[in-house]
Amino acid sequence: MSTSAVGGDLVLAARPVTAEAFAAYGRLLGPGDRVRLGDKGSVLLALDAKEAGPRRVRTFQRFPDARRVLLGLSDAAMVLVVCGTGDAPAGPAAAFRILGGNGVVLDAGVWHAGPLPLSDGPVLEALETVGVADRLDRRSVAEVLGAEGLRILLPDEFGAPGPGLDLHDDYAVRIADGLRGRLSLGCLAFDGISVADSDEALRQDGERLAHELAAQWGDRAPSEVPGLEPVRALYRGLGIDPTKTRPSSEALLRRVLQGKPLYRVNGLVDALNLCSLRMLVPFGAYDRARVAGPVVLRPGGPGEGFEGIGRGRIAVEGRPVLADREGPFGNPTADSLRTSVSHATTRALVVLYLPPTVEASGVAPYLDAVSATVLRHCGGVESARRVVT
Repeated sequence: MSTSAVGGDLVLAARPVTAEAFAAYGRLLGPGDRVRLGDKGSVLLALDAKEAGPRRVRTFQRFPDARRVLLGLSDAAMVLVVCGTGDAPAGPAAAFRILGGNGVVLDAGVWHAGPLPLSDGPVLEALETVGVADRLDRRSVAEVLGAEGLRILLPDEFGAPGPGLDLHDDYAVRIADGLRGRLSLGCLAFDGISVADSDEALRQDGERLAHELAAQWGDRAPSEVPGLEPVRALYRGLGIDPTKTRPSSEALLRRVLQGKPLYRVNGLVDALNLCSLRMLVPFGAYDRARVAGPVVLRPGGPGEGFEGIGRGRIAVEGRPVLADREGPFGNPTADSLRTSVSHATTRALVVLYLPPTVEASGVAPYLDAVSATVLRHCGGVESARRVVT
């Protein structure tokens, strides 16, 4: 993002903290838990009297060489905002509500803001440092997210964002600075769809397309199919060898050229696989109710990954990945089980990963074709679309 703000605040809902949700940033401490400090360096302790104030954040900070322990010593709850690791806040930002008498251990290098107390009360803070004790990095919200600030609301407060992803929101989907210009995202939101098993018409469409592609390219190696080169170039531009980690569109084409039948998952996924084969670009299909927006396409952080659909854990460190407030959930090669589409899905997010050779003005025909295919096989309505560059 540019250093100038788009205007206005980005609103976050501070959901109750859980050990699982906080694991990417550190450790949750509850009554009776213990944390050992000082085995790798020195410990600095402080007891601060915290007063409730405006829940608005304009700056993120991190201690690159220190774990930070925060422990509420009264019944007063506090809010902590986290925004990933790395040289700059990776996002998306997430806000956690921590009950009084509980605490957290923030890993070294985690960008955060707070704690922001919900009422007056003391907070015990400890820093376990293995480097310079007072080294503290800061980055502004405007610089990182393009918003003037972050406004933190509790989920039941008026104006707090609900679950899911609203593609109409200006901050719904963005591309991190280091990846901008290397690809674009074509995003579609659908409401009221019905996801069932593929019907006979969809199966016949798939078989017909497979026969056409086999007849056209069956005697050639995939590297000789001209339509694959733009996405292969996209992968190389992202530092990924496409011969080792294949785009999902190429994996589908290879399957067809090997004479194997197309996968049968459900009506929505199977319809999008046909679109991916026709266009030869990777697609992602996600249950929008399971996506904790906003979403950012960014490089995966150290040790990051997600549980793939039928593929076990997929490591994404250093690779482009879509991430929401719960962490990574999809990339041009694979998608996560957490946000996967099922027969219960009624709201969907479809993402096309497009090479930079596709101009922003030329994305509309892709989106039109995908929308028509989804509506024909799954019903519902297209509720929003967005091109992110």
